[in-house]
Amino acid sequence: LNKRNLMLQSAWAGWLGATLRSKGERNLTTRYEAEVQAAEEELEKFKARHINNISRVVEQNYKRENEDLLSTVMADWRSQASRQKG
Repeated sequence: LNKRNLMLQSAWAGWLGATLRSKGERNLTTRYEAEVQAAEEELEKFKARHINNISRVVEQNYKRENEDLLSTVMADWRSQASRQKG
């Protein structure tokens, strides 16, 4: 009977240890998955801000180049018009 009790206690202790390890691993997995998810969300926010900044710069360059082109065309047109008059 004593040997049986020792075996039973040993089995329960082994089961308890395995259960506790498994629970600890699940907790770590959950924690790290949450950290990874948060990091991925921050990365997406960073990318969105970066793309918005690039879009703004491209739009500003487009407007500036468009204004420069219009200014050049108007100056050439005035020049041509004054030559034709005179």
